[in-house]
Amino acid sequence: MPAAVGAKMAYPERQVVALSGDGGLQFTVQELATAAQLGLPLPVVVFDNGGYGEIRDEMAARGDRPTEVDLAPVDLPTLARAYGGQGTRARRPDELAHALTEALRTPGPTLIVVPEETP
Repeated sequence: MPAAVGAKMAYPERQVVALSGDGGLQFTVQELATAAQLGLPLPVVVFDNGGYGEIRDEMAARGDRPTEVDLAPVDLPTLARAYGGQGTRARRPDELAHALTEALRTPGPTLIVVPEETP
């Protein structure tokens, strides 16, 4: 997300969309406050699989039992609002398209959570 904030500041006339997993988002979620303070129309699409999915998959592929890769459930749309942005969920492609369109028109960041199904 910090790169997306920087890109939007450097090129304010361009549309910028940040993509992240829910685990990765936890490392830089405070940048929502920066984007909100600056009024940057910044959609942040978060693929929510409940943890560190890449690490989980790699551990399983090696035959290891995945440990310490699950995250406690967080209401990410509410967290986005706490930082001064907007938050929503998109479960279907049409919902995602609508959320992105609205987010690009909205001053400040909009966190769009896309729940993933895990095996």
